[in-house]
Amino acid sequence: MKSDSVVVAISKRGGGKSVLLKDILSYHQSMPIGVVISPTEQANKYFQKFIPKMLIHDEYEAPIIEKFMTRQIQKNNKVN
Repeated sequence: MKSDSVVVAISKRGGGKSVLLKDILSYHQSMPIGVVISPTEQANKYFQKFIPKMLIHDEYEAPIIEKFMTRQIQKNNKVN
């Protein structure tokens, strides 16, 4: 998987989305930042075990992605 890939996991409850994402992240531990949107996080606290709470959101809201994309663009502009 390329380092600039985007991953979206959609499945019914119990389909292994969280386990899949945890496995993918284990191969990309040098990834400096990301965003998780997980409606079940408040109930099961799964992602908080390995992702900072401030990067986890309960529901999709466009500003979450917009802020993330703005940060990535600024970061890329500094590198180039």
